[in-house]
Amino acid sequence: MSERADQDDDVLDDDRFDEDRLADDEFDEDRLDDELLADVLAGGDPAPQQMHDGIPISGYYGGEPIPDLGRLAQERWREVLRPLSGRARREAKHSVRTVAEAQMAGAILGELIVEDAVAVARAGEAPPPRMPAGAPLTRGAGRQVNFRLGPDEHARLREAARLFAMRPTTLARVLTVRGVDRALYEERRARYEQRRDR
Repeated sequence: MSERADQDDDVLDDDRFDEDRLADDEFDEDRLDDELLADVLAGGDPAPQQMHDGIPISGYYGGEPIPDLGRLAQERWREVLRPLSGRARREAKHSVRTVAEAQMAGAILGELIVEDAVAVARAGEAPPPRMPAGAPLTRGAGRQVNFRLGPDEHARLREAARLFAMRPTTLARVLTVRGVDRALYEERRARYEQRRDR
């Protein structure tokens, strides 16, 4: 056998190139990787759970917080779903963990749709909201106040007057008197608080 072949045999006999041992080392590295991953999953710090106003959420949709129903007691589902838009409610339904929870969430969403429809119908049929009248007109000499409104402002005044079943000029007078009364009240209160703080 040649000298080169002897050298090759020596290299192959060297422990550093033992195939069985190399395979064992690779296995050990894989086992270590698995153990490290298991440690991280079991005992590592989990990602912090998101909260919004004391309610666990899974994220946001269009700026609305999406409640994580799976982390909430079912008794609270209706309460946290009611103020949300329909789309946010449907997104929240995806956070449940079981089929039974999905059925419960679906039933609640259906009931909320009916509640919303009833509320809209009632709002359409409701009489205009009541508004306290302004100060009664004083007898005798009065003062006339004139001011101009832009087209958009006048259109809004007419719309508001329709809601209160009033003429636009009457509503403008009521709002002016109430606004003046409020401004004077705020000024008196500010003066009182300044004296009290001295």
